Amino acid sequence: MKKSGKGGSRTATGLHFERGKDILSLLSQAKGYSVKGNVIYYFGQEVARSYRKHGLYKFLESKV
Repeated sequence: MKKSGKGGSRTATGLHFERGKDILSLLSQAKGYSVKGNVIYYFGQEVARSYRKHGLYKFLESKV
């Protein structure tokens, strides 16, 4: 923890931004990107997957 800090109130703007923005919707609007479910494509080629909350753990459990 940072000593003599200004407090945590500065994170409020970040939380407000996160509530209004979703990375998948932003990417789907970007040139060359498309999103289907949780899969992110760049010019038709899968480049990433996005998981919310405990979605990654559920995905990993399904692979065992």
